[in-house]
Amino acid sequence: VHGKFLNDKFKNTYINVWKYLISIYEKQSLIFKIKILHIDFEIGAIEAVKEVFPAVQIKTCRFYLGQAWWRKINGKSKLRTAYNDKNNDLQIWLKSFFGLPFIAPDDLDDFFRIVLETYIEPGCLFPPILWAETPSSNPRTTNGAESFHSTYNAQFNSAHPPIFVVIATLMETQAETVTKLLTISKGIIKPKSNEESRKIENLKNKHKHYVNNKTPENLLKYLAIVGNRYWGFKI
Repeated sequence: VHGKFLNDKFKNTYINVWKYLISIYEKQSLIFKIKILHIDFEIGAIEAVKEVFPAVQIKTCRFYLGQAWWRKINGKSKLRTAYNDKNNDLQIWLKSFFGLPFIAPDDLDDFFRIVLETYIEPGCLFPPILWAETPSSNPRTTNGAESFHSTYNAQFNSAHPPIFVVIATLMETQAETVTKLLTISKGIIKPKSNEESRKIENLKNKHKHYVNNKTPENLLKYLAIVGNRYWGFKI
């Protein structure tokens, strides 16, 4: 949405967007209600949602969290070198970061405190409730929205297309969305691939083993195993 219809990413801008959408629903005598919202790590967007929808459950994107942490590691030569050195004990700790989103928020205090100010401490920008939870088959990424934006933007040949082209594209997108929603309402949902299902089941089993044997040592082992599978991009 930003870049096409919004001028900035400020809180008030997002609030105005939500209020506008709500007003459209009210004109149709409909109720605009959100239970769970997947969103990126944008303070303005998160704060706006909290204000407009106080009861909504916010879920942030694990993929972009991993990217943010990876950029921090890659930006420091000492950390980058350690990350690629199998004989360096620091590598295990760094890769364990990427396992943090797969444990319950309450368990995070047992882990090291490098990311406290930004991701863990009370009052931090992105508290654990936004990005940490026990493993499940529920989606925890905004890649679907990113894919939509990519496909949507590909429909235009310029940064500022004619308004009639934008309207035609939006109408076509709306028709496709309605078709998908009707399919979902009938209980027809695309199943996960066998590989993805095995991956989720394996993750659940690893977490179950950790929960049944909770110790600081086992927490580190669990994070090292999970983090090594969900780490950031290679250099």
